[in-house]
Amino acid sequence: MFHQIWAALLYLYGILLNSIYQCPEHSQLTTGGVDGKEFPEPHLGQWYFIAGAAPTKEELATFDPVDNIVFNMAAGSVPMQLQLRATIRTKNGLCVPRKWIYRLSEGNTDLRTEGRPDMKTKLFSSTCPGGIMLKETGQGYQRFLLYKACELSSN
Repeated sequence: MFHQIWAALLYLYGILLNSIYQCPEHSQLTTGGVDGKEFPEPHLGQWYFIAGAAPTKEELATFDPVDNIVFNMAAGSVPMQLQLRATIRTKNGLCVPRKWIYRLSEGNTDLRTEGRPDMKTKLFSSTCPGGIMLKETGQGYQRFLLYKACELSSN
């Protein structure tokens, strides 16, 4: 009986706490950019993959064999294009290079992956300092990915 009362009190406390301290909404980035810089300039450079989340395990299965990933985002050879290169280290120690070309959408920050017309990527701000969130949707999947900008050492 005591455990049921305690569980009910904790449940009510959780509801009260949730109503007072709600998670901040993450806004989709705009073409105005970050810190007054035009999109995509603030997002060029190196990024570490931190974590992924999705409604099902299958939507994140592509990350199962991964130990870590470092991405390099650069301006493309033509306007409205970004080049993304990745160095993927697998759990068995192999290093796998990958590259993608993103096409920017006019007037927003939606990205389209060249060669994958079903895939759509949206960029969102993150409460993690120096971080960015991506929402990837495609045929049969939706996932959120968190990245952190690589810090250059001054040594």
